[in-house]
Amino acid sequence: IGVRHQYDEMGGITHQYYPITKDYELVGIKWRTRDKKWNNRGEVGSACDLFGQVSFRSSSSRNVIIASGEIDAISTYQVLNEYFSSKGWECPPIVSSTCGEGALSQFRNHYEWLNKFDKIYIQPDQDEPGIEYLHKLAQVLPRNKLFVIELPLKDVNECLQKDKSKAIIDSYFRARSYTPSGVM
Repeated sequence: IGVRHQYDEMGGITHQYYPITKDYELVGIKWRTRDKKWNNRGEVGSACDLFGQVSFRSSSSRNVIIASGEIDAISTYQVLNEYFSSKGWECPPIVSSTCGEGALSQFRNHYEWLNKFDKIYIQPDQDEPGIEYLHKLAQVLPRNKLFVIELPLKDVNECLQKDKSKAIIDSYFRARSYTPSGVM
């Protein structure tokens, strides 16, 4: 997915650098410091490609996963790519907004790209803001294609920290079709 890291003299990560593309060309960079502060340079708005989209330009997968953010996208890719590769399968594209979870317009801008997939999996954070965002995101995507990945912990990174990689894989395969609350 093109993420780069900067390390201190002890080998600890001090910065993570995320490439931002537009029409599959590099136009900006976002970076996150160890203390979880975000910075950027160049273009990083809703007109840009989804994070990770450039890495899956030639994917033949019939599925795509929308993660809550860049870190969740790379963490999910780490786990699923290892599993899918061990089976000889192609890992589905895993993308997120470059503008944070509030960037619904970025997903609207990439409706055509997302609509080419048979299934669109949304992997929200398992907290109130994550579930609220899931329902907002579902309003701008093709509803008949939406599936929800329900993780056993708050997010994919918490699963990794607690050695629950298998739970991430299982959650993908147990994803349920999206149904808005109150509609049967």
